[in-house]
Amino acid sequence: MKIAALLVSSLLIVGCARTEQARIEHRVQVAEREAAAGFALCNRGKKQGIIRTAVEYAKCINAVEDRYLRPLHAYGDLYAVRRAQRLVLAGKQDQKQLTEEAAQLEFAKFSAKIEAETDRRSTANRLVASGADPQ
Repeated sequence: MKIAALLVSSLLIVGCARTEQARIEHRVQVAEREAAAGFALCNRGKKQGIIRTAVEYAKCINAVEDRYLRPLHAYGDLYAVRRAQRLVLAGKQDQKQLTEEAAQLEFAKFSAKIEAETDRRSTANRLVASGADPQ
């Protein structure tokens, strides 16, 4: 009887974990879909001349990310630095110090560094949680 109860409770725990994982995945999908719609509005505003500068466009993109994607980021400091870098590069673009293409390339390189740091931190956190030495 005790074995059966243990088995049932184990199955319930696994089932709950899967249900929670499904909820998380659903929230991520919804957030990404809503962000894509927000980015489309920013792009439309830029095409139609409603958004006139690179800084205005960067602020629009940042606002969309803040609303929908910020809650998905594990490291708020890295999120904030990436978002600030977008504004810095947009300012340089508006001052004709960078072309749009050069700004996009610089931002892509910077984002890759942020992603690498995110991965490094996540790996270190998993190692610490497992009791291993992250060094």
